[in-house]
Order: sequence, then C-alpha cells, then structure tokens
Amino acid sequence: MNGASVAEHLIAQSAKCIVSLRHDFCIPGFVLGVSRFEDLDIYKLAVRIRQDVVRLSSSGAGSRDRRWVEQVRNAARGGPRNISEGFSRFAPTEFSKFLSYAKASLDETKNHVYDGHESGYFSEQERDRLISLLKRTIGGINRLIAYLESPDAVRAFEELRKRQRQQRYVKKPRAAELNQGTENPRTEEPRNQEPGTGNREPGNPEGNREPKNP
Repeated sequence: MNGASVAEHLIAQSAKCIVSLRHDFCIPGFVLGVSRFEDLDIYKLAVRIRQDVVRLSSSGAGSRDRRWVEQVRNAARGGPRNISEGFSRFAPTEFSKFLSYAKASLDETKNHVYDGHESGYFSEQERDRLISLLKRTIGGINRLIAYLESPDAVRAFEELRKRQRQQRYVKKPRAAELNQGTENPRTEEPRNQEPGTGNREPGNPEGNREPKNP
C-alpha cells in the first residue's frame, strides 16, 4: 500500500479549503490534492525556518558560538525531517506521531531563537519574524494532528484498506485463470531403452535374441 495514495484519500475526504502560505491553516492543513511531502504547506514553512536559522547562524557573533549554532540548526532541521518521514507512514496514527516530533523540534527551535536574540546575535525584527513563522507552522501541525487522530481519519483509512484488500482478492483469481489457460499440456516423451534389450515380449526375458549354437 502506497503512503501517498492514502494521504490523497484522506485529503479528498476532509480538506475544506486550499491552504496558502499567506493565510492561516485550514483543517487538516494540507494543500488539496497533495501527493508529495514537498507540497505540504507545513513542510514548506518548516523549510523556510530551517533556511532562516542557517542564515542567521552563519554570520555575526552567533556564528562563533558553536554550541548554540549546533543546537539551533539541529532543532530547525528536525521539523522538515519528521514531517517528510511521517508523510510516508500511511497510517494516520503513525503520521500523527512524527508530526508531534516535528512540533517538538520547532518548539525547541523557538527557544534557541529567543536565546540567540538575548545573546545579541540578531535583531528584534529578525526574532519576531522567525517566531511568527514558527507559530504558524506549529499551528498547522496541531490542526493536522487533531484531524489525523479523529474518528473520521481512522474510518477513511480503514475504508481505503478494505477496498485495496478487495481489489487484490479480485485480481488474484483472474491472474490464476489466465495462467491456467496459457499453460501447455505436458506430454510424456518415450523413454530411451537400454542398449541391448531389444523388443522383449512378456515372459521372455531374453527378448528376441537368437539361440546360441551349441
């Protein structure tokens, strides 16, 4: 079973609007018709956060604080990493679990952003812009988690699995019938006789051999 196909089915069942990066998220937080994790708005926002963190930690006083750089970058990278992995887990409960990991990574990123500003590594404007981006992303993740843990998501997933099992059951007998019709009947070839046996008649173990002269 393909994780992307299940995600598409869940989207078709539940999406109420197309989500734009310029607006708040609608439940469940997908762009309508998404079939790749790269097209998820929460993933796109998480990537923007990662890019901004790398940029802010690559210059100025912050770049010389190696421990802070390592921590903030690792936390920022956890968002896109867990969203993409969760998307490939076709079960709603599995996807929800990885989204919770992504949310935790982004919350940690928020803490490091506050720390970086307090340490004088970047301006208040940079801090507020990044914090706003983090809040939007976390909000979208929370809405998607709420949907994935709802009875509607579980029911849609179970219905899809049931249909896929029925399709596999229908395909197997048809394939067997086609294979049976194309098989060639097996014909036995005559066995080679051992040399010197001749054409023996029943009760004559010597076959048609001529009697030896005395």
